[in-house]
Amino acid sequence: MEPAKPDVKPYLALGAALLLLGAALLVPASRAWLADNVGAPLQGQADPESGARVGYSAGGLAFWAALGAAFAWAAYDLLFRRLGLRPDAGFFTVLAPFLLFGPLLHALLAVGILPHATPLAYLAAEPVIYLTTAALALVALLVGRATRRELALVLGVALLLPLLAAAALHTAGGNAIRVLVILGLALVPALALGWAYARWRKDVPFVAAALVVGAHALDGGTTWMVLRDPFGLGFRSFGEKNPVSQMLVELSDGWPYFVVKLALPLVLLALVRPEEDEKDVHAFLLLAVFVLGWGPGMANLLQVLLA
Repeated sequence: MEPAKPDVKPYLALGAALLLLGAALLVPASRAWLADNVGAPLQGQADPESGARVGYSAGGLAFWAALGAAFAWAAYDLLFRRLGLRPDAGFFTVLAPFLLFGPLLHALLAVGILPHATPLAYLAAEPVIYLTTAALALVALLVGRATRRELALVLGVALLLPLLAAAALHTAGGNAIRVLVILGLALVPALALGWAYARWRKDVPFVAAALVVGAHALDGGTTWMVLRDPFGLGFRSFGEKNPVSQMLVELSDGWPYFVVKLALPLVLLALVRPEEDEKDVHAFLLLAVFVLGWGPGMANLLQVLLA
């Protein structure tokens, strides 16, 4: 079977999104909307002294979702269809440092270790940090494609090491018990649900299902524990930027949010059904679903450790 031919639609979609953004910035009304719904939450995170709010509106989240989807579509086409990369063990090994780099950079900003009101602070704010990390990972993969894959891994590690050094200087040892509670809260359902799902759907391996569920369980568990502290463990609270998540956390004692975060990846996994000639698409979508839970979950967990 011949491989699918690359097309220009992903790049047209990304270009159209950027053109629409540029046009919106030229119109006073839409520019004001962007400043309030997109710019203000970024400023609130990157420069807390400004007093700008940090929570996003539904419209602001939709803006970032559309931009992120266009970027991901173009990145997929570039990497897998045009450059011929495969989502194999080596590919994910290269990505491994970046899966920690993004959450750690945001956590350092959130707890006040990263200098505020700087370009780096804005790049570390949510959800820009996803685009920042994806762009750096894309550059590393392209470098590895042009030279050697090992060099791409070296670049990722080189970016990560300064962040690890900064985090090591500010790690609060007394939070280890809280971190272990959250990890257990995520690990147990991830293993159980991953096993059950893999038994039901033979096309998704147990490891993949457990990782995807575990990533979202980590996000749900950290948010629930930190915002509601149902067991009275003394978590230092931090704000929730997603209005839907905030609404769910405020229900009962916050447990409905955790339940939803366990069910969401299972629903997404059920919708992502691989075709025989689209294994790469399936692997990429699984990675995207994983990152959507892992990114905020690990950032929250690191904030607990650094608080």
